[in-house]
Amino acid sequence: MTALLTELWAVASGLVAGAFLFFRYYTLQTDHLWGLRWYEGALLLAGLGLAGLFPEAWLGAALSMAVAAFLGTGVETYLETYLEISRDPGCCNLWPIGLAMSLILGFPAPLIGGAIGRVLARMPVPKFVYALPLAAALGIGASLPVIQQAEYRRIETDEIPALLKRIYAAEISFRARRADQAFTCDGRQLPEVRNVRWTRSEEGTFTVVQHYTITLEECPNEASPHRFRLTAFSRGQTRTGPRFSIDETGELVISRGSAAGPASIDESGKLARSDDRKTLREPDPQMDFVQILGISPQRGVTVPRGQPYVFHMEVLYNLTSMDGAFLAVSVGQLPRSSDRCSGVSAELTDAAEVPIMRGKHTLKLDVTWSGDTGRATRGRVLGSGFLGFAPSIWENDHGRRGRRLHYFGVDREYCYAFGP
Repeated sequence: MTALLTELWAVASGLVAGAFLFFRYYTLQTDHLWGLRWYEGALLLAGLGLAGLFPEAWLGAALSMAVAAFLGTGVETYLETYLEISRDPGCCNLWPIGLAMSLILGFPAPLIGGAIGRVLARMPVPKFVYALPLAAALGIGASLPVIQQAEYRRIETDEIPALLKRIYAAEISFRARRADQAFTCDGRQLPEVRNVRWTRSEEGTFTVVQHYTITLEECPNEASPHRFRLTAFSRGQTRTGPRFSIDETGELVISRGSAAGPASIDESGKLARSDDRKTLREPDPQMDFVQILGISPQRGVTVPRGQPYVFHMEVLYNLTSMDGAFLAVSVGQLPRSSDRCSGVSAELTDAAEVPIMRGKHTLKLDVTWSGDTGRATRGRVLGSGFLGFAPSIWENDHGRRGRRLHYFGVDREYCYAFGP
């Protein structure tokens, strides 16, 4: 009976410790699995401590900790995903993989810790000593929010601004080496930041650093671009970090809601914040550009899917490089898993285009979205997600649309959720 009670206590302790650590980790995790090393380390320490406290039942304690993560994922999947699956069977078909991953990730660490604790338990060490690693594991679980915020602050105040300064300096060096004084829209062509893993997308190139995505985009689609824009935005689910943006002028804009203020990089490369609250720079009047001034319906409206939907918009453009061209506004469609319209590569579905002439003008344009019916995406239907709008300028080839001259990316200021 004593052995049975010991086994039950060990299993119950493992379930409680495992469930506590899992839910503390799960409520903070993001799409880049933040804190996995802390979670695994806590499981190892807890496995070690329980093995020392229950040497005869160490295996049961370790296995119960691993099973707790699996059960926790199952409960979360049922409570948060069941309704979505019943409404849209195709929305969440990867949930079995999530269950399997939770089982796999939760097993090694407590078993390793339990095996170490079992070996140490054979030595003449007082049992209360094993309460220390168990307490440390629970302390890590309780401190995860503080640890996460500290790491986020370090990334946002040091790592991301420093990387943007390096990329900006690499662009300046790239231009200095070229006779035409052009920048590059492809980060892979910058040898000074060759250690950055760039990925190509339709809008430019991008890289992922911790919970941030850094995009090099808004470059003219030509061989010798004379402007660029670097944008860094947070993908964090539990924290909306500041947004960073820097262009060829060297002005680094840091925005965090209404409290944002721009900063600038001087000739020495020092980052200096300004008290000026302006966060949008007026476009260069000598360059081609397109700006969306307004869209109806207003932002925040959820657009119904399943049938065509018309957006009415007002657009400002400036055409200086030629006498006439075509202006197009495409619908950028993103899945629900994206960070609203901050995805680095939206799928361009429907578009409207109009002829434009040299100069700075304002026009009204109606853009019809096909409604996620599969008509514009070769039969693929998302069910729900987000919509943005991407302006572009195209060559006028004797009254027909020719090659694309400029692509300005998805305007993230106008983002609409869509769904059933």
